[in-house]
Amino acid sequence: MDIRNILEERISIEYYTDGSLRTSIPTSRDQQDSKLVHTKMGAAFCVNDEPALSAQANLSLWPSSTRAELVAIFLALLTSPMNAKIKIYIDSQSAIYMINNRHNKSGRKLLKQYSFTGKKDGSSVSES
Repeated sequence: MDIRNILEERISIEYYTDGSLRTSIPTSRDQQDSKLVHTKMGAAFCVNDEPALSAQANLSLWPSSTRAELVAIFLALLTSPMNAKIKIYIDSQSAIYMINNRHNKSGRKLLKQYSFTGKKDGSSVSES
C-alpha cells in the first residue's frame, strides 16, 4: 500500500508518531562481547487514527530515543501531500526541542544528537 498516494487528495492530516529505544537480551550468537550494550530502536506513525494508514521501521546505529522520535516524524512527513495542513502529535519534548532549534543543524547532525530527559506530555508540532 502506498500511503502517500492514498493521502494525496487530503487537505488536512493528523499524524500520531512514536519512537522507541530499549535494551535487548542478546542472542547466543551476539554474546561474543559481554561488554556490548544491545538495543532495539524503532519508529512508527499512524494517520488520523487509521491503523491501515501506518508505517514502522527498525533503526540501527547511534541509539537515541530522540533520534527514534525524529525518524518517526520524518517518516510521517515523507507521506504527507505538499499543500496539506499537517498536525503531528508526538510525546517527546526532546524531539520538539531539536526541531525548534534546527536552524544550525543539518538533517544528519539532527539525527545524531544525544537525547536528554524530557516530559512526555503529548505536545504537537504543526506545519502549514
